[in-house]
Order: sequence, then C-alpha cells, then structure tokens
Amino acid sequence: KRFDWDYSSLASSPLVEGDRLWFCNNRCEVICLDIGPLLTGQVEPRLIWKVDLRKELGVLPKAVMIGNNAIHCSVASYDDLIYVNTTNARYLEKVPAPNAPSLVCFQKNTGQVVWIDNSPGENILDVQHGSPLVIVMDGRAQVIMGQGDGWLRSFEPRTGKVRWEFDINFKAPGPRSIHRGSWNYFVATPVFYNNRIYIAAG
Repeated sequence: KRFDWDYSSLASSPLVEGDRLWFCNNRCEVICLDIGPLLTGQVEPRLIWKVDLRKELGVLPKAVMIGNNAIHCSVASYDDLIYVNTTNARYLEKVPAPNAPSLVCFQKNTGQVVWIDNSPGENILDVQHGSPLVIVMDGRAQVIMGQGDGWLRSFEPRTGKVRWEFDINFKAPGPRSIHRGSWNYFVATPVFYNNRIYIAAG
C-alpha cells in the first residue's frame, strides 16, 4: 500500500521520442507506451513493455518528499538506451537491499536491462530521488547521477563503467548524520552548462 499512494501524482516528466513515451510511475515501474494511436485520435496508448523495479530488481524505494510522496524519477535517453534512478533507499538505520541497483540502463525498445550500478550500496544516507543527466562533452557522452551516498558519478553510457566521481561530504571522521546537516545526499538533477556541472545538495 505504501508504494501505491492513492493521492500521489506523477512526479516524473515523460520522455517522448516519435510515437514512443517512457515514464516512471508511483509503483516503481518503468513503462514504455506506443502513443501512435493516441496521436491520431483513434484509441488509447498501447503498452510496449513494463519493468517493476521492486519485483524484478529487488529495489526498496522510500518517499520523503513533502506533499506527493514521490518515489520516481524522470527518464534520460541516449541513442537506443534509457537511464532510470531506481530510488532504492535506507530504512530504520540500514539499507535493506544494498545489492539492488541505484541506476539502471534499459534498451529503450525492449525493456531489456543493459547494465546496472549499485555504487552507493550500504552507504545510502536516506533516499535517492534525483533524475539522471546525459551530456556530450569533447565528443564523448556520459551519464551523470547524484546518488544517495552523496557522490556525484559519471558513467559510460553503454557499459556503466564509472568515469569519474565526486564526494560532496566532509572527509573528517565522525558520524554520518543527515539530521544535523553534517552529511548530505542528492534529490536534485545535475545541470550541464558551459562545460560545468551544477547540482544542489543539502
């Protein structure tokens, strides 16, 4: 019941390319629709594929956003691939599914999983709500994601290999307290402008 809020609207923006539409819903499902029939005013959109991140990939999401209990992200695209933040989260001082992916790359036309990343693992501080960003810089594409352990990471689009990563948190020893403001995680989407990456945290 907590993953299917009666009063929750969709927090993710749909991705539309031609007659295909992809989005994440409030049940932690990634969905691809054929909207061709809708565009011509004939019938409702047709389901092409659907992946339940909880049942198929073991993800355990959590919602803390004020008002809408959103647990889903917007979908990013590159060529024949799409990228989704799974919103895997921490519960009661531990991460129940540390091996579940935090970021998934799908083949956009079939829903087949191309690669997964679970870099945050047991270090997720609370939630992971930000959407991934795809950029092309110096002729090379990369997928950039602010993840739940407070690290901003860049991935090779087709392999998921980490290209670079940056920790926003203090390096001094001590408890990782998100409630006292000493540690932060991301709920924002990175922005690329003039060869710089910007992201809000904390």
